[in-house]
Amino acid sequence: MRRARLPARHPATAAALLPHLERAVRESYGPDPAVDGDYGRIVTRGHAERLAGLLEGQPVAVGGTVDVDGRHIAPTIVPGADPDSPLMREEIFGPILPSCTWARRGRRSPSSGSDPIRWRCTCSATTAGCAGPSPTTPHRARCASACRRRTWVPGAPVRRVGASGMGAYHGERSFDTFSHDRSVLHKPLHPDTARLLYPPYRGWGTRLIVRLFHGTA
Repeated sequence: MRRARLPARHPATAAALLPHLERAVRESYGPDPAVDGDYGRIVTRGHAERLAGLLEGQPVAVGGTVDVDGRHIAPTIVPGADPDSPLMREEIFGPILPSCTWARRGRRSPSSGSDPIRWRCTCSATTAGCAGPSPTTPHRARCASACRRRTWVPGAPVRRVGASGMGAYHGERSFDTFSHDRSVLHKPLHPDTARLLYPPYRGWGTRLIVRLFHGTA
């Protein structure tokens, strides 16, 4: 759930999905992820405080347990997150999954602000709905019915915005982004094929150049 946001195509789809997500968390980490040896901790206390702040005022359907001193944030699902809240405007980098819905394809999503929502994966009751909220919705990379599987495809770039960087990364795109291409032209001194371009501009050489470039003498 790192940096993920889940748009489900219809509110009914989101409601039907919720118990499956809750069951998946329980099957992975048991009834209390805080004591599960397979569930990790947030790297620093500062990041735990930041994640706790992102959850303030948000509706929580699953998880929501926060222990800043223990650097523990339970796997948390936030249905109907406020699109103008920091949770939907900032990078998450934590086990928090906001869930958003849209009613019909092509409708402008809540990401129309200057700092767009980073869609990660989509869920729909039909295969046709897996393309995402809208072809014009700003996103860095989109996965349909998968999460982060795009990292398995070396040729699939990831777009970066703002504090996360610039350009597109992953595979060859990373090399291109951090490469500074420069051209070098080497012309031997002899023979001097550009001699006709030097002054003084008169005689047959000048007439030849004028004819080549302008078609008249």
